[in-house]
Amino acid sequence: MRQGILCIFSGPPLSGKSTFIGGLKKSINAMVIVSTDEIRFELSKDYQFRPEMESLVWELAYQRARSALKAGHVVAFDATLINPEYRGRLLLQFPKVPVLYFAFIKPDYQVIKERNEKRKWKQIEAVALKKMYDDYKFPTISEKTYYYRVFDVTNENFLDTIETGAQFILNLYGS
Repeated sequence: MRQGILCIFSGPPLSGKSTFIGGLKKSINAMVIVSTDEIRFELSKDYQFRPEMESLVWELAYQRARSALKAGHVVAFDATLINPEYRGRLLLQFPKVPVLYFAFIKPDYQVIKERNEKRKWKQIEAVALKKMYDDYKFPTISEKTYYYRVFDVTNENFLDTIETGAQFILNLYGS
């Protein structure tokens, strides 16, 4: 059986992580998406952050990722991992799994704010959005990973960027 690969997508809220992952899924049949936002929705029927639920959200996310990795899938972990501490906690859950980092270029705050205002659902409160944006720390090569890739999803070549990302994963995974 083929070993699974964990793909961590790191970027500020509304930087394009979920959209990018959705595009990758079209090219990678063996991809399983583990989304903390979707788990929050399953538990409470909305996407609101609730501190009292977070340990359950993350435990379910880890369980789903472990199960998919054990089955040999590519796991796209879709969460706003704004700093090395959060990313480190995730990596500790999967010490023997190859990890790919997809780091997203931080768009201007105005772009993030406009994207949030255009959303019909899952809008983030303005104060929380600004705090997460300001607190976001771009991953460094020193964070424990096997492969590291930076993507700029703010440009017009977004579909080409998705294709490049899919090819990158498939080359490592072995199609």
